[in-house]
Amino acid sequence: MVNPEQQSEKLSVDGFEADFEADEGISSKNLTGEPLNGTEGKPVPDIYEARDQPGTSEKKPSVEYIEDIRTPYWDTENVVGAVRNLSPVEPSSGKIPARPGFWKRRRQHYRRHWILYTVGTVILLAILLPIVFLVVFPAIAQRLVDNASLPIYSASITNPTPSSVVYSLSSSLKIPAGLTVDLKPITLSLFTNESGPTDPYVKVNLPEYHLKGETKINITRQTVDILNQDRFEEFMESAVASKKFTLSASGATTAYLGALKAPIKLNKEVKLTGFNNLAGFEFTNVAIVFPPDQDGTNLVGNITLPNPTVISLELGNVTLNMIIGNVTMGQGRIENVFLIPGNNTVPIRATFDLKTAIQHIGLILQAESSALTKGNVVISASGNSTVYNGVHIPYYEAILNNVLLTGEVPLIKILVGTLQQGLSSNNSLISSIVSALNGTGGLSSLLGELTGKSNPSSSLLSGLFSLL
Repeated sequence: MVNPEQQSEKLSVDGFEADFEADEGISSKNLTGEPLNGTEGKPVPDIYEARDQPGTSEKKPSVEYIEDIRTPYWDTENVVGAVRNLSPVEPSSGKIPARPGFWKRRRQHYRRHWILYTVGTVILLAILLPIVFLVVFPAIAQRLVDNASLPIYSASITNPTPSSVVYSLSSSLKIPAGLTVDLKPITLSLFTNESGPTDPYVKVNLPEYHLKGETKINITRQTVDILNQDRFEEFMESAVASKKFTLSASGATTAYLGALKAPIKLNKEVKLTGFNNLAGFEFTNVAIVFPPDQDGTNLVGNITLPNPTVISLELGNVTLNMIIGNVTMGQGRIENVFLIPGNNTVPIRATFDLKTAIQHIGLILQAESSALTKGNVVISASGNSTVYNGVHIPYYEAILNNVLLTGEVPLIKILVGTLQQGLSSNNSLISSIVSALNGTGGLSSLLGELTGKSNPSSSLLSGLFSLL
C-alpha cells in the first residue's frame, strides 16, 4: 500500500507521468485546521487503516483509486487534502505530443513487421497465381468464345463424290471491343445432334486467326472426306426437308490473350433456314414435242427450284420420275444442277409413255378431276438418280428419292407452248395450220406435221390400237 506521507508520488495515465506532491508539514496523521465532528482532540486516523477496519460506523473519507496504481484521492469535503496536485506534470516543452495519424501508424506498423508481410505476400501469390492462370483466365477465355456469335453468311457443297465433297463457308466471330485474341489452327468436327461430336460426318480445318472485334472466318474450297455417310445423309435430309435445321460444330484449340494462353473448346450450334422440300416448285413453258426427238423426248419445259437457304448445292445430272395422277408416266432429265440461293430455273426434257397413260386413263382422270375442272393438269416429280461426272452420288439419291415435287400446269399453256415449240422447229407447220383453218384439206397435212407421218390418219389409228 502506498504511504500518503511520502513527499512525492508518480502516476501513469495514458502514457503520461504525473508527480503528486504532499504539502509540507501535513500528513494524514497530523492535520491542522478545524477538527471533524466528533474528533476533537483526537488525531486524524490513518485513512488506509480506517478503510480496512471492518464494522466501523464512522464516516470514512471517500477514497478513489486509479486502476493499477493505488494512489488515493480524498473527498475534499471531509478531509483537508494531503494531495494537492492531481494533474500530470506537463513535459518540459510545455506541449502535449499529438497522437500519430492512422496512415503514419500503419507505416510504422509495416516497418516493424515487414518480414512477416513479405512472407505472407509470397505465400498468397503462390496460392492465387496458379488459380488465376489455370482457372480464372481459361474460364474468361472460354466465356468469350461461348458468348461470341457465329453467323453463317454463305456455304457451299460442291464436287460431290461417293466419299468426299468440297466444302466452303463464310462466317465471322465477334469478341468484345478492346480485346485481342489469337486462335491457333483448329479442326472443326461437323456433326448431327443425334450423334454428337464424337461421331462427325466431316471435319474441316481452320487456319490461325487473329481476332479483334468482328473477324471474318472463311473456309475456301476445302476437300473433306465423308467420315460417316449415314450421318451425312441425316444432315442433308434435315437441311432439304426442314424449314429450319441446325449446323453443329465442335473443336479444341489454344487461345492467346497477350502472353497468357488458355485451352478452349469451340462448341457452336447455328440455326439455318432449310430447303423446305423445295416448296414453290413449278413447271413453266411446258410443251409437247411432235414428233418426239431422237432420244425419245416428247415433253420439254422449265422447272423452278427454290432455294431459300444460304447454301449452294452442286448436284450434277438429276433424273426425275414424272408422275400424273399417281401414275409414273416416264422420266425427266435436268443437267448440271447447281442450286444457289434464290430461285433456280433449269430446263427439263421428259419422255412420257403414252401406252402407260392410256392403260391408266381412268385412274388418271379420277385423280386429275379437280384440276381438270379448273383447266389444269397436275404434274409431279420425284428423284430417281443423281450422277456427277459419270458417278452416282448415293447420299443425294437417297435424299431426293424421298422428295415429291408437285406443280399445277394450265392446259392452255401446254397447248400454246406446244404450238410455239412446233412453230419454232418446223416452218411447214405454219402453212398446214393455215390450210386447216381455211378448210382446204390441210387437216391431214397438219396431223402429218404433228405426228411426223406421211399418212397420219392410219398411223395415228394404228398407234392407238397398239397402245390398247
